[in-house]
Amino acid sequence: LGGWVANTVWSWDLQPWLELVLFTKTLNPRYLKFVLAKAGYDTISAVDRISKWLGLDRWLFSQAGIKDKSAVTTQQITLKIQEGSDRAISKLVQISRYLPRLKIGNLEFSEEALEPGRHG
Repeated sequence: LGGWVANTVWSWDLQPWLELVLFTKTLNPRYLKFVLAKAGYDTISAVDRISKWLGLDRWLFSQAGIKDKSAVTTQQITLKIQEGSDRAISKLVQISRYLPRLKIGNLEFSEEALEPGRHG
């Protein structure tokens, strides 16, 4: 993922997100919302790959729509937070090290999941 994605402002510094993981236990949020940048994956395949890599069920993830795999795209995704999600969240922020055509950024907590037709 290069070009405009490389020049986009992303929250790549891991330390704040590792601290965020620690607050997950005290804040008790319902969802983690993040931006997924991907190349060579459609949305379904990218989320399937992420869920398998994290060892989480696919149904914990939601998105507002589907992007095609022939373009470099960004898309908001939500992950339902459950007991023990802190390990998966800390692994999620490191995803581009292990799955190089996928990048995660702009993490924040949310009380609502994304749904088709409802953005942001």
